[in-house]
Amino acid sequence: MPLRLFRRRRHGSGNSVASEIDKTKSKSRRRTSTYRPIQMPPMPSNEAEINEKFSEVVDELDLPAAKRDEMFRMPSEKKWQLYCSTKLAHLDEEQSHTSATKDPKRYIDQVKAFTRDSYPENERERESRTKLMDGLKTALRTQPQRFVNQFVESAGIDCLLNFLCQMDHDTRQSSIHTAAIGGVKALLNNTYGRRHLFAHSGGVNIVSQSLLTQNLKTKVAVYEILGAVCLVPGGHKRILQAMSHFREFACERARFQTVILDLDRSASEYKDEVNLKTAIMSFINAILRYGAGEDFLEFRVHLRYELLMLGFQPIVDKMRRQSNPALDRHIDFFELMRKEDETELANRFGVPHVDANSASAMLDVLKRKLTYTASYPHLLSLLHHCLLIPVEGDYRAHRWQLLDRLVQQVVLQQEGPYDPDAEPLKIDVLDIVQNLVREEDFQKLSTEAEELRKARGELTSKLGKKERECEVRTREKDDIKKALNKIMTKLEKEQKESREVKLREKELGAQVAELQSQLSGESQSRARLEALLEKASGGLSDDAKALFDQQVKQELATSSAPPPAAVP
Repeated sequence: MPLRLFRRRRHGSGNSVASEIDKTKSKSRRRTSTYRPIQMPPMPSNEAEINEKFSEVVDELDLPAAKRDEMFRMPSEKKWQLYCSTKLAHLDEEQSHTSATKDPKRYIDQVKAFTRDSYPENERERESRTKLMDGLKTALRTQPQRFVNQFVESAGIDCLLNFLCQMDHDTRQSSIHTAAIGGVKALLNNTYGRRHLFAHSGGVNIVSQSLLTQNLKTKVAVYEILGAVCLVPGGHKRILQAMSHFREFACERARFQTVILDLDRSASEYKDEVNLKTAIMSFINAILRYGAGEDFLEFRVHLRYELLMLGFQPIVDKMRRQSNPALDRHIDFFELMRKEDETELANRFGVPHVDANSASAMLDVLKRKLTYTASYPHLLSLLHHCLLIPVEGDYRAHRWQLLDRLVQQVVLQQEGPYDPDAEPLKIDVLDIVQNLVREEDFQKLSTEAEELRKARGELTSKLGKKERECEVRTREKDDIKKALNKIMTKLEKEQKESREVKLREKELGAQVAELQSQLSGESQSRARLEALLEKASGGLSDDAKALFDQQVKQELATSSAPPPAAVP
C-alpha cells in the first residue's frame, strides 16, 4: 500500500538498515567536489560510550523499534565505523550545502512569502519557486532527523498547510503545488512529522483540497497520501471526513464525485493516466479494506454502494481494456472483496444472490426474512409512510436524502455512539434504540400492570367471597364445636353415671349375694331349729320352752338385721 511504498523509498526494500547509511554516505561523497579518505578516530574501549554515540546515528534514521534493536546488535567495530562515516558524510554536506539547506527557518520564510504573493508571471520566478519547494521536499526526505525536528518545531507544518490552503488557481495547477504536496508526503514518511501532521486539526482536510487541480502528478501524490493515511490508526475516519469536507469545498453533489471523474479521466500520456488510475484504485481499496471495513461487512457494503451509485462499475469495465498488470491487480482485489461481501450478505438472508439494483428483489428478500417477526409491522409502517412523502415540491429529493442518511447511520452505528463514517446527522442511534427499548419495556410493564390490577381486583373479589364463606364455615364450626362440647359433657356425665350405676349394681349384687347367703344360712338355721323343736316339743318343760323360744327369736333378729354399709 502507499504508506509502505513511502517507507521503501526512505529505508530501501529488502536491504539491511546499515546499507541505507552507506547509500547516504555515498550520495554525500558524490555531492562533494573532492573525495577524502576516511580517517577514523580511535574507537573507545567502553562499549557504553560507543552505543551512546551510535544512538545519534540511529536517531537520525528514524527507524522502527525492531530495526533499532537490529542495529545495536551489530559488533562494536561495525557500529564505530558507521558512526564515523556518517559523521563525516554530514560534515561534507554541511560544507557543500548553502545556508538555506542547513536552516529550515529559511525554507519557512520563503514559503510564507509565496503564500502572500500571487502566482508569478515571470518564468524564472516560477522555476525559482518550484526549485525551492523541491529543495524543501528533498531536505525533509534526506536531511538528518534534526532538520525535520527543527522544521516542525518552527511551525513549518502550519506554514506549509497554510500555503496549500491559500494558493491561487494558477499555483494550484502548477508544479509548485506538486512540490508542496511532496513536502507533505515526506513529513508523513517521518514518525515525528507524521505525528504532528495528524495533530493538526485541519491537516488532512487541507491535503484533500489539493484534489481540485488538473495537474495529474499532484492528484497522484494526493491519492497516495490519502490511501496511506487510511492505514494509520485513527486515520481511516479522518480520510472519510476529509472527502466529505472536499465535497463541500468543491461544491459537488456527492462525495467521491471527483474520485470517480478522475478515474474516468483520459490523459494525453498513457503513463500518467495509468498512474492516476492505479493510485485511485489503491485509495478505494484502502478505504474499503482498512479501518471499519476490516471486519465490518455493513460498512464495506455501504461505502461500495456509494461508489457504485456514482457509476463506478462501467468505469472498471472500461479500465479492464487497458490491460495494465498493476492496475488489474487493484481491480481484481476490489472485485474479490465485492464478491465475498455479496456472498456473505446473501447467506444472511438464505438466498443465492441479492440484486441491489432491483427494488422489488430487495423488498422480496426483506419480506421473506421479516414476515412473522416483530419487525414486520415496522417494515410495513416504513413503506406506508414512504408512500406519504410528497412526490412533488422543491424539497422532495432532500426528504428522501434525509431518510437515506438516517437509515445509513442506523446501519453503521452498531457499536455505540461511534460512527465509522462521517456523521451526516448528529444523533446517537444506540441511545435512541435503547430509549425505544425502554419505551417498549414500559408499555409492556404498563400492560402487565393493568392486567395485574385486573387480576388483583378479581382475586380481591374472590378473596372476599372466600372470607365470607370462611366466616360462615367458622360460625358453623363454632356451633358444631359447642354442640360437640355439649355432647361431650353429656357423654362424660352419662359415662360417670354409668360408672356409678355399674358400681351401685356391683354393690347391690354383693348385697344380694350376701343376703342370699344370709337367707340360706337362716333357712338352714330355721330348719335346724324346727327339727330341734320337733324333737324337743314333747319332752321340754315350760321354762325350757320359753328359754328356747327366746333364743330362737334372738337368733332370728340377729340374722334379719341389715348388713353394715360397705366402704366405697
